Amino acid sequence: MLVISAACQSQHFAEPYNKLKVYKSLEKSLKTPEKVEILDLASKKIKVLNSEIGKLKNLKVLKLNDNDLTALPIEITELENLEVLILDNNKIKELPREINRLARLKKLHIVKNELTSLPDSLSEIQTLTSIIAWGNHITEASIEGLSEKMPNCKITVEMVL
Repeated sequence: MLVISAACQSQHFAEPYNKLKVYKSLEKSLKTPEKVEILDLASKKIKVLNSEIGKLKNLKVLKLNDNDLTALPIEITELENLEVLILDNNKIKELPREINRLARLKKLHIVKNELTSLPDSLSEIQTLTSIIAWGNHITEASIEGLSEKMPNCKITVEMVL
């Protein structure tokens, strides 16, 4: 399902995540990586995400919104239990092709970045139900094939002129 809309509001935390401990520092979370299920690195002025992120094997929610990221390290695709990935308000130009390794991903929020397309490999993630990507440079034509391959995923985009 493809939705062309700019009026999408997203709820980043909902059941069942609101009862889990939220870590606010990558350094602290790496001290006990097996315990970390939510990592909130929003608004930390991060330009480059530390590749150590891949060690958080039980991570379910990763908030990286409101930073200065231009790319994601390939190690982010090692987060095999990740369900929610929030990348809003960065400067990301493309997502890694290997993003399909996030086999449990349900929600991808990548609002207001610098994307021109979404990788076709997203269609391989069977659990993905929502991609919110308005405020990028993504055209309807560039994701039409992706939308057809993902009938159970709501993709929300806006064409930036």
